[in-house]
Amino acid sequence: MLTSNAIKCSRLLGSLNRPIVSVSKCHPLPFPSLHSQLKQRNSLIIIPHRGKVYTKTGDKGTSSLFNGERRPKTDPIFDALGDTDELNNAVGIAREFVSENETQIHQQLEQIQNVLLDVGANIATPRNRSDEKRLERTAFAEGHVTDLEHWIDEMEKELPPLRNFILPSGGKGAVFLHSARSICRRAERAVVDLPEEVATDEAVKRYMNRLSDYLFVAARYSAFREGKKEIVHNKPTPVTRG
Repeated sequence: MLTSNAIKCSRLLGSLNRPIVSVSKCHPLPFPSLHSQLKQRNSLIIIPHRGKVYTKTGDKGTSSLFNGERRPKTDPIFDALGDTDELNNAVGIAREFVSENETQIHQQLEQIQNVLLDVGANIATPRNRSDEKRLERTAFAEGHVTDLEHWIDEMEKELPPLRNFILPSGGKGAVFLHSARSICRRAERAVVDLPEEVATDEAVKRYMNRLSDYLFVAARYSAFREGKKEIVHNKPTPVTRG
């Protein structure tokens, strides 16, 4: 899973005493330049894995956070991490179905996928239970929220006013964006519901809230740009009586 891989990478780099600024800045690193590249202090470096994928450390039902804590896999923090990972997958699927002509949406969705890794890193580093260095490495930038608001405003300039509820419709890209939106709402609930002791940065909560708005508008925008009809909600009359 993307989130767990990012966390494992974070733990590895943490043991090498190299600061991690942003998971969204990950880039591949060939082994010949490993030692020289590890000196870079402004990005998280993904190290190619040449060993076994499994570690067996979670076989007894626990998993570790970036701050070193081990918690049961049933802990609410792993619900938030899992839902965020699922959301990332959903955004990736939606991106594959959005028209290739919509390069702007494609670029935005790819950036969102990268930012969601930063969200995962922030969740995995409880703000009230982690040291200053790890908090700094995984701090979540408020600018990501502003980006979403700007993109929403730009798309809405082209969209016709929404006067009725609409059903998830308007082509494959739009439908998958609507699906990602509903998963985003679940991930947001999981993040907001975290106990205070493992709470995230407030900007993470704002981002998750704004992201569902973005995905809704992006779904409408995708349908609009492709000339696909959105189905308006009509209150149905029961076919049977009883």
